[in-house]
Amino acid sequence: RQLSRGTYFHQKWLNWGATWQDMADSATSLARPWNILRCLHLWKPRDREWGYDLFTAASLRIANNQKGCEPEELEIFIEEVMRKFGFPAFLDGRILLRHTEAWQIYFRETIQNYFYFLRAVNVVGHVVCLLALMAMGLMYDSWKWQPFSSTVVKGAKRMTLTHGIVVAMVWYTLKRANSSKWATDIVSGKTLMRPFPALEDVWRDDNHISVSSGVTTLPRRYDVLVGTRLNTRSIGAYSSWLDYHPGNRLFDSYVDLYGGRTFRSISKSESLFSNSLSDIIIDNGLKMITRKYGGRFLDQDFRTGDWREMNTKESKSYVQMILYVGSNDLLSSL
Repeated sequence: RQLSRGTYFHQKWLNWGATWQDMADSATSLARPWNILRCLHLWKPRDREWGYDLFTAASLRIANNQKGCEPEELEIFIEEVMRKFGFPAFLDGRILLRHTEAWQIYFRETIQNYFYFLRAVNVVGHVVCLLALMAMGLMYDSWKWQPFSSTVVKGAKRMTLTHGIVVAMVWYTLKRANSSKWATDIVSGKTLMRPFPALEDVWRDDNHISVSSGVTTLPRRYDVLVGTRLNTRSIGAYSSWLDYHPGNRLFDSYVDLYGGRTFRSISKSESLFSNSLSDIIIDNGLKMITRKYGGRFLDQDFRTGDWREMNTKESKSYVQMILYVGSNDLLSSL
C-alpha cells in the first residue's frame, strides 16, 4: 500500500511492514512470530521489500494529529498502553493535552528521561561493582587467601572480557544499522520525502509549451484527467490508475465506440461530408463531457502535480488526438 502524507488507513497492527506481495501469500509471509518482527522493522525475508512499519505509520498519524493521535487522546494512550505495560509514571514527560504537539512533547521528553535514568543506573551499578570488588579484595587479603592486587586485577579482567563482548556486539550492530538502506533513507530524508517537490524549488514557466495555460483546480467526478505523474508505467498499480476515474471511463467508452480505426478511416477521406463528420464526432465527445455531465478536461502540470483546466482549443485538440489514436497502445506510447 502507498501511505499518503496526511491520510491513514486501519489494519491489524502486526500486518504493518508488509506489501501487497506478502498479502498474496499471507499464510506464509505473515505467519507469527515473523510478522511481528516485520511490523517492528526488525526482520524481513531477503526476497521481499519493506512496507510502512508500525512506528512509521504511527509517527505519521501523530505528526498530522489524526484520529486516535489527537492531543486529548494522549491521556488514554498513557493509561491503556504505558501503564498496562509497566512503564513507571515518574519517567513520563510533560502531558500537555491542550498543546497541538502534545504527543511529540510527551515522547521526546519521556525518551530523554529514560536515557538519563538508565545512564544513571548504569554508572551507579558499575561504581557498586567496583566497590564490592575492592571490599572482596580487602577481605581475601585479610584472610590470606590471595593478595588484594590479584583479586582486583582478576575482577577487572572479567569485567573487561564481559563488557568488551557486549561493546563489540553493540558496535557491530550500530555499524550495520547505520549503513543499511533503511538508515540512510531516514538520514537523507528519502523515507518521508514529499511526493512532489516544494513549490519554491520547482522551475516554473507558465508559458511552457507542454503545460496548459489554464487555472489550477481540483478534479471532480466527471472531469477527464490527463495525467503526467499518476499514470506512470514504472509502478504496476499506477499503470492504469486514471482509467477508473468516472470521467475518464465515460470518455474512454466514447473513444472505444467512435475512435481508432473508425475515426482514422473517416479522417482520411477527402470529401466534405467526411471532414464534417469527423468534426461532429470530436464536438460530440467534447460536449458529452462538458455539457451533459458538467465535466472538464484537466491537464496535470508535470513540474508540480497541479491540475490545470484546459481551454476549449486545448480540449478539442486532445479529444481529436485520442479519437485518432483510439485504444492502440503503440500509438499512445508515441
